Amino acid sequence: MTIKEELEEVPSVVKRCPRCNKLTLKFEKGRIYCTSCGFEQNIKR
Repeated sequence: MTIKEELEEVPSVVKRCPRCNKLTLKFEKGRIYCTSCGFEQNIKR
């Protein structure tokens, strides 16, 4: 199972942005980012 598939199985409540607390976290190419406030974090593989 890939990291992306694992993240998709996590309930949405866990995907809240730690900075703005909105459900706007997205996963793309080894990083997560918030489309609302711009928070970004790389994910280790």
